Amino acid sequence: FLGWYPYAVRAGRRLLSEEKFDAVLTTAPPFTVHWIGRALRKGGGPPWIADFRDAWTKMPGYDHNALQLAIERPMEKSVLRRANHVLATTEPTAREFLEIDPSLAGKISTIPNGYDPAAYECLPPYQKGQRLRLAFTGTRFFGQDVGKFLESLNGWASGRRRDEIRLAYAGPDSADLKAAAKNTPAGELLETQGYLSHGATAAFQRQSDVLVLPLYDDFSSHRFLPGKLFEYLASGRPILCIANPGSESAKIVSRAKAGWVVSPGDETALRERLDKIWSDWEAGRLETSSDAAWIEENFSRPRQTARLAQILSMVSKVS
Repeated sequence: FLGWYPYAVRAGRRLLSEEKFDAVLTTAPPFTVHWIGRALRKGGGPPWIADFRDAWTKMPGYDHNALQLAIERPMEKSVLRRANHVLATTEPTAREFLEIDPSLAGKISTIPNGYDPAAYECLPPYQKGQRLRLAFTGTRFFGQDVGKFLESLNGWASGRRRDEIRLAYAGPDSADLKAAAKNTPAGELLETQGYLSHGATAAFQRQSDVLVLPLYDDFSSHRFLPGKLFEYLASGRPILCIANPGSESAKIVSRAKAGWVVSPGDETALRERLDKIWSDWEAGRLETSSDAAWIEENFSRPRQTARLAQILSMVSKVS
């Protein structure tokens, strides 16, 4: 991404010379944009906010070799030091940035990912179907092992009315998951939807009985918040979160009273929870009493935009 750096800096400086701006906001990845923001600020530009949608050198799943780290760590530290304000999406990421540069104290904020209320406000209410449908939507990465959950679901479903139990998957990897489960008993329980539009995904979530968040990778689940979690919360359907209880996702599900948390590898607890889900579904009372006000206050895009506006207003006063 470095190839576009000089051109972007030149374009930014031209804009700054033609018009007055109160602040510059750079959002990454790609992390080159923060280096561009640094150059504009260093060149006499307005106050600068560096928005990290992902961590940089400590981002889970990013394989840094020794040469990359030797180059990028000083770049990262320089961005953190020179930015007037830094935004992170999770508290663990914010803490890691503070460890890199303790001078960030007082000029770093956390604004998590969130959801668009408009995508869910006009959807019809949930209606119980003929099958218990546990659903997963979106991409599978950072320990989101749908296949592993499917194996557990298959073991639990033995001896039950298997034709009434389905794990429904809507996402870009549907074909890969279906191929992996083909010709196995677990494959009988898998229902793939393929890729759906954002609106169709929201409707799919609303009509699912339970939304599954299988975070089996303990390292990633402690530091990473899947974007689907916030859409799950917006849907109003119960969430079955398989994650370490101390992870960020598990804390949010528990605080929001939006479902249940089961530790990875605890098959007994998972079976017991599935038993309860099954009995509640049969009785037509598979619901949660989620804290809708707390969810809206912390994760709805309008509220998050208001928080960002406050930070922009504060930073723009910096000379």
